[in-house]
Amino acid sequence: MKPFTKAQFRSLLIVYCLLLVFALIAESVKNTIIPEVVMRMERASLREWLAGFDKPAQISVLTVCVADLLANFVGLAGMFLLWRPGRFIFLGAVCVRMVSCLFFYTWQTETTWEMLFAELGLVMEGIIIASVFFGAAKDLFASESWAAEGH
Repeated sequence: MKPFTKAQFRSLLIVYCLLLVFALIAESVKNTIIPEVVMRMERASLREWLAGFDKPAQISVLTVCVADLLANFVGLAGMFLLWRPGRFIFLGAVCVRMVSCLFFYTWQTETTWEMLFAELGLVMEGIIIASVFFGAAKDLFASESWAAEGH
């Protein structure tokens, strides 16, 4: 297998980020596509689900979500700069998000475009993780001294 160049790997990360942006755009136009009655039911369901927790649990849910989002950004930025811990931070953020989905989410409505971009994002996460640990990008992270290379 031919290893990725830095530019190729960074292009892969940029494509992943674009998919995230497209998913957010698709999410933002959801209110214009899905009937208002369904959107009200979704919001009411979320409020009811959150109301089932006491205040410390609600703060814990929020803390996990914010920490995961920050870890995802740090991991992506770290991998873009070829910082070795960035790939572990990204992997941890993805794993936490996958596990938390089992506990933190009730039902939700999604448009086909939202689902498309979200699922493609999941595929890209798998490709990124596989390539940095086992595949064509792992050699980019093989350096023992990130600072010694002038990053």
